Amino acid sequence: MERRLWHGRVDRAIRGLEWLLARLKQSPVEDEFSIARLHSLGSQLLTYIRSNSGAIVNYGKRYRAGRRVATTLAESAVNSLVGKRMVKKQQMRGRYAAPVC
Repeated sequence: MERRLWHGRVDRAIRGLEWLLARLKQSPVEDEFSIARLHSLGSQLLTYIRSNSGAIVNYGKRYRAGRRVATTLAESAVNSLVGKRMVKKQQMRGRYAAPVC
């Protein structure tokens, strides 16, 4: 599926993900929690792709045209989220740490 998204084939990626989710519903239950979690995450991804289909860039086309392919925006967002979470953890540790005598 990521290959389809990379090449801007959003409709095919959506169909593939829908097919996968349907197969998950039909699968025999060996580990019900894992299947449910995978289905939940897949559904969230499907919703995201549908909601942002017009903004998904065809990186394959850009690459073939010799244009720059950068993930700076995504990397920046991830770094920002990780940084915020790490700061929260540090604050929690500091607040609940035992006093130094």
